[in-house]
Amino acid sequence: MIADWISKAEALLRDRETFPTSGLRGMIKVARERDDTEAVDLYRAELARRRAEDKQVRS
Repeated sequence: MIADWISKAEALLRDRETFPTSGLRGMIKVARERDDTEAVDLYRAELARRRAEDKQVRS
């Protein structure tokens, strides 16, 4: 369920008015500005998941 929500949010990255900076870090910045702590937590969890995947692939 979280992954579905993240992919929908990433689609919004195409709208530079909504997300002026790219990537999940940019999404975290915008969510913080809007005081959306739930979104910040979801984005951080997704970043952590991706980093873990990258480490596994590199090993």
